[in-house]
Amino acid sequence: MSFHKSGVICVGERIEVPTSLPGVSNIYLSEKIGCDVYGMIGMDIISKIPTLISVKDGFVFFNDDAKYYDRFVRCHNNMGLLCINLKINGRIAKMIVDSGAKVSYINSDYVAGMEAEDCAYDYSPYIGDFQTSLYNCKTELLVCGITYEQPYGAPPPLLTALLGQYGVDGIIGIELFKRFRIQIKGEEMYYPPQGI
Repeated sequence: MSFHKSGVICVGERIEVPTSLPGVSNIYLSEKIGCDVYGMIGMDIISKIPTLISVKDGFVFFNDDAKYYDRFVRCHNNMGLLCINLKINGRIAKMIVDSGAKVSYINSDYVAGMEAEDCAYDYSPYIGDFQTSLYNCKTELLVCGITYEQPYGAPPPLLTALLGQYGVDGIIGIELFKRFRIQIKGEEMYYPPQGI
């Protein structure tokens, strides 16, 4: 979700947004990140405006109608959240796309019987600070035969319940955007066939 301390974000058009989110304000983000933050552009805006994101190259283009790639997966809007289907450890998973999530999460039944390889600390405005075990999972983008290994956290019980309310299996976070230049145009998410 997007917000700005002024209540407005301009990305080729003027969009009214909340001045903060529950548990997240520009002051909180500024303190956590260590630099001035005035707001955040989330998937609620990105899914409506043609957007090209490359974390590796350090850019975001808004309102860019150029078609950079011809391979895409269909996205769907789920209660205002952009979602895609991935195959994780051989099973289809409906995932919320959250470009701001530093850890991706998958329901525990997708990692049943696996050994945790690491752990990570994360924060959710709904549950506060927490620690999660990380599992390295085979991830398939269901386009171009793109498959790679990625760590996923096991969500704590309250996050599992929230995911269940949205009818999804997990969250795909910043790792996706670090691996690929991704263009989002409406209900299509484009990938370069070879990644970056």
